[in-house]
Amino acid sequence: MPQQTQERTVAVIGAGPRGTSFLERLLAAVEHGVDGDRAPRLRILVIDPAPHGPGRVWNPQQSPLYLMNTPASFPTAAPAGATREQLPASSVSRSFAEWRHEHEAEETATSVRADSFEPPVVLGIDHGDTDTDYPTRAAYGQYLSWLHTEVSAALARQPGIRVEHLRAEVTGLRRAESGYELTLGKDKYTGNHDNHDDGGAGPAPEDRLRADQVVLALGHIPAGLNESGEHFTEVAGQLGLHYQPPAIPTEVDYYSLPAGENVLVRGMGLNFFDLMIQASVGRGGVFHEHPDRPAGQRLEYLATGDEPHLVAGSRRGTPYRAKSTALTESPGFAPVGIRLHHLTPCRGGRCRAAPRCAGLLRTPVAADPARCAAHLLPDAGGAGTGALPGRLQRGAG
Repeated sequence: MPQQTQERTVAVIGAGPRGTSFLERLLAAVEHGVDGDRAPRLRILVIDPAPHGPGRVWNPQQSPLYLMNTPASFPTAAPAGATREQLPASSVSRSFAEWRHEHEAEETATSVRADSFEPPVVLGIDHGDTDTDYPTRAAYGQYLSWLHTEVSAALARQPGIRVEHLRAEVTGLRRAESGYELTLGKDKYTGNHDNHDDGGAGPAPEDRLRADQVVLALGHIPAGLNESGEHFTEVAGQLGLHYQPPAIPTEVDYYSLPAGENVLVRGMGLNFFDLMIQASVGRGGVFHEHPDRPAGQRLEYLATGDEPHLVAGSRRGTPYRAKSTALTESPGFAPVGIRLHHLTPCRGGRCRAAPRCAGLLRTPVAADPARCAAHLLPDAGGAGTGALPGRLQRGAG
């Protein structure tokens, strides 16, 4: 196959989900769209201090108590389903759900702790292995590790392409006379990940590297304390207390929280649930499900006495609502027990066919039914935006 005589270097900064997706798209482009007389000679540098594939967040060894925020059919780092009609897939492309079915992955990751303590499962609650369940984050990390390894190997098999993985941090990037110059710092990553086969890290990288093109596939970047965080740290130190600033859950030592003591929690968002499950089931507590009880009373928690006492607060003062169970027979994400009375599929179909809605409704609506019906369907039972509260009028307009 004829090739370009000059090798070009592409540096990919970030080897987590975004970097992995870029490599998969590059592989697909090489496999599907390169003319024989313009086949590239590429040196691909993949740079990240964290494990390549899962990155900092999706630790394959993290506690199985940490669940994903979306059903298994949603997340993917490669084209899936109808998307492949617009984005041709590479030879190794798999969605998370496809990988799960093919490999029958067992979500057996354990909590990372020096004394090998493994928290028990939640008795009576089966998260299952269907596309509508909420899988563990550890399982998604396994998928990302697999995909990154497969994509890297497939790229390296292409004529004229080299793939090099560097476990290093890029601390500087500037334009050079031809291309870019990257400055590498010391590996500052200290997360609890085992090294996996990411194509080989090779010898210690040079302090500076040159690249013709640079891809910024940045994810979670360590941030310094803001003004309030600095204030809390200072006051806690003066009072002999410990302040834990915001951090990725896998990098927080929740076992340092004293049993039976008050722990003030600022914020009741998604990470609050990570804290809550680690402070309860992670301490040996068990939730029992009683299907015969009324809704809202079916879970019984059996404490061990090792739990801290969480005192949580937020500006709104309430935690997020629980996630719904999705219907397996419906396309998309339709919660069990929910029936739309205003913006029904039939009315939605009529709206999509109306000229004034062209381009607005291309898929079944998954939004606030009252707002959408009033804004889009006044002739189908909606009262128009004038009948909505002001805050919804602004959102609908």
